[in-house]
Amino acid sequence: MKYIAGSSLAILFFLYSCGALKHVTFYETFNEPLTIPAATLTGATDTFVTPAIVTNVESQLQANNTSSSLVQSVELQTMTLSITTPPGQTFAALQDMRVFILTDSLPAVEIANQYNISSTSDTLNMNVDNVQLKQYLLSNSFEMKFITTTNTANTSNMTLNVFLKFQFQANLLAAL
Repeated sequence: MKYIAGSSLAILFFLYSCGALKHVTFYETFNEPLTIPAATLTGATDTFVTPAIVTNVESQLQANNTSSSLVQSVELQTMTLSITTPPGQTFAALQDMRVFILTDSLPAVEIANQYNISSTSDTLNMNVDNVQLKQYLLSNSFEMKFITTTNTANTSNMTLNVFLKFQFQANLLAAL
């Protein structure tokens, strides 16, 4: 009996001391379209909400031998916007942009922003807020709300690809 108890403690000690077995980190990415309608007024502020984005992180959790109950944190690592249409369009028409995440049961929380946009590029890397998003990403779906302020008149709709990269961290020993 002592041998079994001693072996169990030795195995637990080994698992605890082995960081690779204790924590797992993985990433989930999303590419979502967003259309910003034409704005003829300079300085106008508009709000746009994406359709529901299905999270489907269960397959990632299974692939990493973990479950939603073992996830300790989820944070947004990267958010990049790329203009897909019209060709040649840049972000110069926008002055400011704030991005929020929300679900049917959770309030809107700011996750990224960019102020005083002066980009003459068709790609914009957003400043990512350090906010805990576990509840949002473990839900079945989430939405994003964009609040934009125009810098100049934009005479045509802009279609963007919104690239999001989230970091998940789980503690595998929490199951023991």
